[in-house]
Amino acid sequence: MSRDSTVERLVPFSVADEAIYLLDSEAEPWSIQLEVCVAGTLDEVRLRQAVTQALARHPMARTR
Repeated sequence: MSRDSTVERLVPFSVADEAIYLLDSEAEPWSIQLEVCVAGTLDEVRLRQAVTQALARHPMARTR
């Protein structure tokens, strides 16, 4: 369970997710670039933990 005591769950593939997953390859990977602007500073450790937790919940989040 997470720190806020909510129940964590895995999110299954949808039909579209599965098609994209099968099209992903070393030669032409599916990926995203994310840029964030914040007022103040980020806690790198907490950010990495949050990203790791999100990636564990849904297979489509695992990009190269």
